[in-house]
Amino acid sequence: YCSDLKVVVAPAFRYQHVFEKRSLLPDPAFFSILVTLPGFVDESSAMLDLIAASQCLRKEKYRIFVKAHPAFSIRSIMKKYGKRWPKHFKCIEGDFARIIEGYDLLISTATGTCVETLAKGIPVIIIDRQHGLSHNPIPESFAEDIYQICNTSEELSAAVEFYSKRSPDKIKNHEKVGKRIIDKYFTPVTSQNVNRFLRLFA
Repeated sequence: YCSDLKVVVAPAFRYQHVFEKRSLLPDPAFFSILVTLPGFVDESSAMLDLIAASQCLRKEKYRIFVKAHPAFSIRSIMKKYGKRWPKHFKCIEGDFARIIEGYDLLISTATGTCVETLAKGIPVIIIDRQHGLSHNPIPESFAEDIYQICNTSEELSAAVEFYSKRSPDKIKNHEKVGKRIIDKYFTPVTSQNVNRFLRLFA
């Protein structure tokens, strides 16, 4: 927004995977949910408390996998919970860019992984921060039902039910939305795009 500032669009190497065709699909026998935690233990605990309070997510058709932020170990969260750790929460590790393709839905907070996931045509539920300022990583101009923001366990349950009951047409529509997100918010890693970035420092 500053006319005196020289701005050049350049590719982010870490997001190159969004341009690749989805190579992994979720197990059709379940509705698999990936929960990615923020980089703060207290905020992660508050987020997990809200998810655990959702009776809807205790149904057998839902499988919930929790992935910790790279800044800390999932053990630090489990230790804080102790015996209260929900039995239907399973921990998972690995490269987010690869494992997200095996899930039907992402539950997270304000993070770039939300936009990465949407680019794959996978729905996202953003848990509004329980402490401090809220931050929605999705641009305000983006008005699509492929993502929702939830503040309570009731809102979360309703959103999960909505996405778990998507029709084949709705799934295809979300895949098209993902392609539009790629076109609008990501730049491919090409020699031309990288050289344009490097010339800024020449």
